[in-house]
Amino acid sequence: MHHIDQAIGDEVRAARHRRRQRQADLARLLDITPMTFSRKETGKVPFTARELSVIAETLHLPVADLYPNHVPTPAA
Repeated sequence: MHHIDQAIGDEVRAARHRRRQRQADLARLLDITPMTFSRKETGKVPFTARELSVIAETLHLPVADLYPNHVPTPAA
C-alpha cells in the first residue's frame, strides 16, 4: 500500500460522506464490487484516473478535490 493511495482513498471517503453517497452506489457506477471499492477507499488498491473522474463527476466536484493537499511520509 502506498501512502498516496491511502490519502486519495481518505479524500474519496470524506467527499462521499459529505454527499451522502454509499460505497455500493459508486461501485455500481464504476462497474466494480463494493468490496473492491472498499479496498480502493482504504488504499489497498489504487483508484484509476478514470474512476476518480467518474467519482468526481458523480459527486459534483473537481477531480483535484479528490487529491490530498498533503501526503504523510512513512515513519523512518
